[in-house]
Amino acid sequence: MDSRRLESFSDGVFAVAITVLVFNLLTIGAKGPGLSFRLLLGDAWPQYFAYVVGFLSIGIMWLNHHTLVLHVAAVDRATLVLNIFLLMTVVAVPFPTALVAEHLRNSGAADAVVSYGVVMILLGVGILSLRHASVDSDVPMLILGTMILMPGIGFIISAGITWFLAQRLGLMPTNDADSSPNLTRRP
Repeated sequence: MDSRRLESFSDGVFAVAITVLVFNLLTIGAKGPGLSFRLLLGDAWPQYFAYVVGFLSIGIMWLNHHTLVLHVAAVDRATLVLNIFLLMTVVAVPFPTALVAEHLRNSGAADAVVSYGVVMILLGVGILSLRHASVDSDVPMLILGTMILMPGIGFIISAGITWFLAQRLGLMPTNDADSSPNLTRRP
C-alpha cells in the first residue's frame, strides 16, 4: 500500500482530534447567569490554557507522525494496525485535556494531570511501536529519539509551567480539606 493513504487518513484523524479540543471552550459561560469579561478572560483561564497545551501536543504529534511516515519503508498490515492504535491515542487527548481544565483549581488536579501524562506516554509508545515496525534503518537516531521523547518532555514542561504559574497566582488549593482557590469557581 502507498504511504500517502496512511498519511491522508492520519491527517484527517489528527484534524478531528484538534477540532474536538475547542468543544471544552464552548462551556465557558454556559452554566452561569450571564457572560462577562471577567469570566471570559479571568475565571476561564484553565480552559484556554488546556486548549493551547492540547493543541500544541497534538500538533507536535502530527509533525512527528509526518516525519515518521516520510521514512516508512513499506506500509503493510502491521503498520496499519499500529498506526490505528496510535491514532486512537491521539483522539483520546481531548478527554484528559478537558479533565485538566475542569479540575486544575481543585483537589482533582493531580489525578487530571496524571491522566494527561498517561495519554502522552501512550502516544510516545505508539510512535515507538510504529517506528520499530516500519521505518527504514538508515533514519538518524537523533530524529527518532526526538520524536519519541518529545511527548514526555513536553508534558513535563507543561505540567511544571502550569504548577508554577498556578502557585504564583494563588490558584491552587491548599492542603486544607475545606479550602478553595482564591478565584471564585463557576457554579
